[in-house]
Amino acid sequence: KSKQKEKYEEQMRGSGDGTPSIKSGLELAAQMLEMQASYGTREVLLVFGSLSTIDRGDIFETISRLQSVNIKVNVVGMAAEVYICKATATQTGGAYAVAAHAMQLRDKVLSHTSPSAVLDESGDGTRAQKPAAGMWVGFPKRRQGPLPGWQCPRCQSLVPDVPADCGICGLKLLSSSHLARSYHHLFPVPQFDPVPCTSITSEFQEACDACGAALGRGEDDRHQCPRCSSIYCEACDGFIHEMLHVCPGCEKMSTREEAQEVE
Repeated sequence: KSKQKEKYEEQMRGSGDGTPSIKSGLELAAQMLEMQASYGTREVLLVFGSLSTIDRGDIFETISRLQSVNIKVNVVGMAAEVYICKATATQTGGAYAVAAHAMQLRDKVLSHTSPSAVLDESGDGTRAQKPAAGMWVGFPKRRQGPLPGWQCPRCQSLVPDVPADCGICGLKLLSSSHLARSYHHLFPVPQFDPVPCTSITSEFQEACDACGAALGRGEDDRHQCPRCSSIYCEACDGFIHEMLHVCPGCEKMSTREEAQEVE
């Protein structure tokens, strides 16, 4: 388990008492993000459940600082609409929404998990999608002993944890698992098409291609992949898009094609 995850879980186990301060949170986020490379996105997701914020100083100065370093603030509220939350999101180019119930809160938060497009501002003031650019990434080796850590493949120096930037040569260090987690953002699973009730005949398949459960005959009971034509139940449709990020039918088809090429 990574140190970041342990710290996060420790904070979540706390009582959460105190007075909220949007300015303090945004100032901390700005310190962390303004040093990030320009080829990535700089975004903050603020989940706010209070109706007020107690700030030391002018929060609009903080908003101006966020604008100057291209940091976008997205806010999801759990109470009534708060003016300063809406103003922060609007002025930084983010989105603001208030969830009415728990399921809507979950959907609003998950909608911000996919990276947004990187926009580049031209001379005439218009903003267009920035072209993709390459970046140097190193995959360090884990070292044990009196000085444990991860060894940079370029300069052989040690860093305590990954992902991180090498303190000597500045190379961005990642593990293979970190790269795998971002893969589904680059190649998302297509949205499945609902199968109309009128097209369901007696010869139509009766079981889900993923879990094998019996399929109903309702409008939302059958979902078909547009690439491999596999049919899934509603539960598997949600699991594939939210957790698995891979269509089992497409993977089976690609494996079969690779085997035929080898033969």
